Amino acid sequence: MSRTADPDLVRTRRSRGPLLVGGVLAVVALSLVWLPLFGDQAVMALVGRDVFDGRHLYTGILDAKQPGMHLWYGAIDAVFGPAQPIAQLFSVVAVLGTAWLITWTLVRRLEVLWVRDWAPVLVTAGMLLTLDEFHLGQAELVVCLPAVGALALVADRRDTGSGPTVRRAVLAGGCLGVVAVFKLLLVAVPGAAVLVYVLAASRVGRPRTLAAVAAGALAAPAAVVVWLGLSGDLPAALFAWFAYPAQVLEQGGVRSLDTLVTAVSRFGLLFAGVGLLALSRVPTVVRRRDPLDIALLAWCVMGVATYAIQVWWHYYLIVLIPGLVALAVRQLDDIARRGGPARRIGLPVAAVLTVPMVLYGLYGAGLVVLDGGGLTAQSRDRIAERVGGYDGIRRELAAAGLAPTDTLYVLGDARYQLVADRPYALGTNGWSAEFIPAQRWELIAVELRDSPPDLVLVDETSADAMRRRGAGAHDVLTQRYDVVRHGPAGTWYRAREDASRR
Repeated sequence: MSRTADPDLVRTRRSRGPLLVGGVLAVVALSLVWLPLFGDQAVMALVGRDVFDGRHLYTGILDAKQPGMHLWYGAIDAVFGPAQPIAQLFSVVAVLGTAWLITWTLVRRLEVLWVRDWAPVLVTAGMLLTLDEFHLGQAELVVCLPAVGALALVADRRDTGSGPTVRRAVLAGGCLGVVAVFKLLLVAVPGAAVLVYVLAASRVGRPRTLAAVAAGALAAPAAVVVWLGLSGDLPAALFAWFAYPAQVLEQGGVRSLDTLVTAVSRFGLLFAGVGLLALSRVPTVVRRRDPLDIALLAWCVMGVATYAIQVWWHYYLIVLIPGLVALAVRQLDDIARRGGPARRIGLPVAAVLTVPMVLYGLYGAGLVVLDGGGLTAQSRDRIAERVGGYDGIRRELAAAGLAPTDTLYVLGDARYQLVADRPYALGTNGWSAEFIPAQRWELIAVELRDSPPDLVLVDETSADAMRRRGAGAHDVLTQRYDVVRHGPAGTWYRAREDASRR
């Protein structure tokens, strides 16, 4: 009797590994849902809630971002209420959806059976394991879903060269338009990938396809422009999108070399294995000129370019992940198919280099599990305190004497504004005050004088920025407010009773 294994049995045995790893990734995904909102996300949640309550974006409350994230958080709040896990859940769903789209685009092109079996969990791991409270809910993460959707819609899974249908091209453009509404700069990344793919893959109908993509891409931005125009906020929006960031970047010290080194080092360590496989794919891309490979390479190159011209926060690098992961899986399949030294040496090296990513994800999930996994209110409170210091924030607000009817303005950590559940009392949100240009500080001074909040918190970083660029605001605080507390959060000021009558 032959001792050759039954192929069906072999496949069953092979599929157990991906299922087990998929279960672990499910635990990691669930652990992310219970993480509290941090500064950027707190601002977007507060502004989004205000916008849905009728406050005018860019005129009533300024944030330099495009409106997508505010509408995202505002819609979640309007439908589900101020339940932070819901916002985080939708962020995790966006990540898992992105992983599914990448896998759907790749799977027919993968030739090795075990790579096909492992592709879903490998892609999901690459998208999921490096995320933490600073990444969830950021525009760079949320837009990965429509961004990858745009490329998936134009990519011909069978490589027939006929190009996408007009309907799919319009839908791809619609995805690009959604990306633009969330963050205008980021549309360059999937836009470059879509353009390169169409030019490289389509032997017929290129003008038709590109025209359909362009038409679809205009829909969502046009709707936003009409909305802002009808509300009278369009001039302020254009200023916030284009002029205000330029004012911020004109200031010295906005781009820190330390920030760049830290961000790139972190990303390089966690994505060393993925990066090695993706980089080793480049010679194959140049030699074979596969349309999808070229598009993915364009994605990565444009991602680096968009990162370089922004402030170098580490979460801005998220936009690179889909392109790198897809290239890495493509190269993994190629190495497994060819065998030889690349398989005997390259794959073990890549696996070892992936260990930091795996440990990072498992460590974060393990801490949440030890806190109770978020399954009870007490467990969720422990997670919020350990990760975000929420109980400490509540104690600080109480020590500062925040009354139920007090208006509040925080120049500093937006979590204080969020935990207090108070809208920003002024038209400028006080997050990252060190980046507020002098022109905006003048408006803050006017608002502090004309519509004084009951309680104002100024942290040390904001106080330093105020001394350098916001002397007028500092004078108003000195003349019309009393210091009520110096605490770990900063200095608390309370408006004098006669402040509003001066």
